[in-house]
Amino acid sequence: MWPGAVALGVGAVGVGIGVGLLVAASGKNSDAETQGKGLNCDPASLSQACSDLQSTLDSKASIGNGGIAALTIGAAVLAFGAIYLPLSLTSGKANDPKKAALIPRVVPVVSKGFGGFVMQGQF
Repeated sequence: MWPGAVALGVGAVGVGIGVGLLVAASGKNSDAETQGKGLNCDPASLSQACSDLQSTLDSKASIGNGGIAALTIGAAVLAFGAIYLPLSLTSGKANDPKKAALIPRVVPVVSKGFGGFVMQGQF
């Protein structure tokens, strides 16, 4: 039971961090729009203002990518917890062979060009 509960908590935190980073990236986008108004950046002669704008755009991209990664990973962990927790609550004791088949398991799968995990269980 506890892995499902922990996964729900960790997943929720990951989703929250992802949303927060995406909001911060949106703020950087607004900053870049403000900095770029009336600015003509020529690659041959970069001014300090153009350099600052590029730095803001790079920061926006990095924060946005981090937000997407955190949101995606958090959602996957949250989904795992949402599936695992109900299965573990209804599975009973592992000592009973019939009930042992109901206990959810996470099994690693590795083959050429693929690696991951498979969750097994019964409803």
